Amino acid sequence: SQQGQPPRAQASPSGAPSRPPTRPPPGSFAPSAASSSGFQASSGGLEAASVGGQLNVIMPTKVMVFIDGTWLYYQLFGRGRRCAITRHWGDRWWETHHIDYSRLPQLISDHLSAELARTQPYAQRAVEVVRVLVFSSFRPDDEDVVSQRERMFRAMQELHFEVHLGEYVGGQEKCVDIALAVDMMHYATVPNAFDIAVLIS
Repeated sequence: SQQGQPPRAQASPSGAPSRPPTRPPPGSFAPSAASSSGFQASSGGLEAASVGGQLNVIMPTKVMVFIDGTWLYYQLFGRGRRCAITRHWGDRWWETHHIDYSRLPQLISDHLSAELARTQPYAQRAVEVVRVLVFSSFRPDDEDVVSQRERMFRAMQELHFEVHLGEYVGGQEKCVDIALAVDMMHYATVPNAFDIAVLIS
């Protein structure tokens, strides 16, 4: 570099950094390397833009997902014939089929990426789901419900979703939505925790 000038990243004629491309992690979205906007996909869900040979890294849009696990459980297992899954696959479909919860972050990322591309076409950034939090509760004396819920939440925990479970007595669950709202508001005050919060309820 010229004397007095900071060193610049080496770039190929296309403007991309001279290193092999890498794929973004699951749950992230990045424009293709041939994007007409001049952005280049990079690892870790980041984007890079070359301006005058200078490589500028653009941080991804961070997303946190908050799931009302009680609502989700009853939507999947407690609606009987009103449930579209039950109507299509029959009663007790969970004995022969399973839900792939690992696809949830990618589905959310893809949807948000499409919405941001539509509403902010000149400010596209990668979208990365950084955390998924699930809130629910159970009644210890209801063995059938507990067993069914445990399987659902254990599957989520194996995917590193953060599952928060409480216990309740009586016939109605309480405080799940309050716990979810409190955590959402808490993380809203944490610097750089998320740019977008997604509520599934």
